[in-house]
Amino acid sequence: MSLSSRDMSYLPHILHPQWRCYGSLRPSSYLLRLLHTALTSLLLISGAVLAKEIPSEHTMTSPLRVGVLHIPPLAEVRSPTNTSGPLINYMHRLLQSAGLAYRMEGFPARRLYRNLAAGESQFWVGVKNVPEYEGKVLYSEQPVYSLHLRLYRLPGTPEIRQLSALQTQRLIVIRGYSYGGLLEPLKQRPMGLQWKDANTNYKALEMLQLRRGDYLLSYAEPIEPLLRQRPQRLEHEVLQELPMYLVLSRTTPHAESLMARLNQVASNMLLSGETKKIFAPLAN
Repeated sequence: MSLSSRDMSYLPHILHPQWRCYGSLRPSSYLLRLLHTALTSLLLISGAVLAKEIPSEHTMTSPLRVGVLHIPPLAEVRSPTNTSGPLINYMHRLLQSAGLAYRMEGFPARRLYRNLAAGESQFWVGVKNVPEYEGKVLYSEQPVYSLHLRLYRLPGTPEIRQLSALQTQRLIVIRGYSYGGLLEPLKQRPMGLQWKDANTNYKALEMLQLRRGDYLLSYAEPIEPLLRQRPQRLEHEVLQELPMYLVLSRTTPHAESLMARLNQVASNMLLSGETKKIFAPLAN
């Protein structure tokens, strides 16, 4: 910060009473330069001190609480604190690049959704339109990855290309999965579908192959590796891609500015090719 020529013209009258009484007296140019230098230095020093005293808006008093779901091979949760997979690697890289302290923990789906709504968990990477937390979170500007939703069936079972075409069939779903809110219209029907819950994708496949359900709704990412281990062939229809975004609870301190910061880091990772490299193993 510096002083204008107009400011300098008033300095003699402000700094020395005699100069007000004897308007004809003027300090030398050397003295004016000396005063200018001294006052500018004081202003810079005081500004630096104030900057140190004001904490950054991104400063968090405790680590960011990060939630993870078991969606193998994208993300695997062996225990609440034992997690791995490309999505986990991406979150580690993102948060470390943003300079954030964080604590990562795995949860069942419903519990994580409730945690995000209540602010008990603050961050994860997931789909939009989850009823439990929609309206209570912020989303990133760009998606990170996309899940591929498919409807699996045994050979000979009639082909169905849209969920709305399901009527009275037995539909196997993974317990806790939100499917991006796509099931809500079906659940609001007074009668119709027979819901069959499975705790895992492995159990869901087993139920379908034992004909305990007519169709299985799940993502290709966890199902396809399991199918490669099984001799029985299944048919499927591709329903939809569900983009996954950075999801930040609105209860997080400075949520808006923090999301802006994460958006910038995510954009840098995308432009540099780092995001593609992290998720490359899933393309095989």
